[in-house]
Amino acid sequence: MMTIEYAETLVSKHRENLYAKIKSYDTEALSRAAAVASAKEAAEEARKCLDVFENDYIVADNQLLEIDALANEAAHEEKQLNAKAEELAIALETAEADLGQVQSFIDNFEAMRAGLPASAAVAETAGHEASAQGAAVEAPAEKDCVMTMSSLNSTSR
Repeated sequence: MMTIEYAETLVSKHRENLYAKIKSYDTEALSRAAAVASAKEAAEEARKCLDVFENDYIVADNQLLEIDALANEAAHEEKQLNAKAEELAIALETAEADLGQVQSFIDNFEAMRAGLPASAAVAETAGHEASAQGAAVEAPAEKDCVMTMSSLNSTSR
């Protein structure tokens, strides 16, 4: 009888231990389910953040493309302006050379009008050309030219 009672006590303890294990599995399963739910929420939040960051990246990439296009346009315009500046510099040099010739003609004309010999007119012209190359266009020279042209008109009549 004692053996049976002892066996029943052991079986009863074993059964209680099994029930306790089963309950702990249930508790563990609930805690794991809560952890899974929490992980799913965190994953969803992370996905939302990822979507926001991807959208921001796309916007930034589009802005970069626009800025690159503008920079390329500006570089192209700069090249065109540099070419135009070179053309204008050449035109300026040509105009300055032409101005020197016109000034020489004016000096020769003034010398002839004043009755100076041709050699004096040439010497005066050479001196005036040297000063005209380094100096800007002078207003009195324009007046002389206008006065000379009006003098010519009055004498030819």
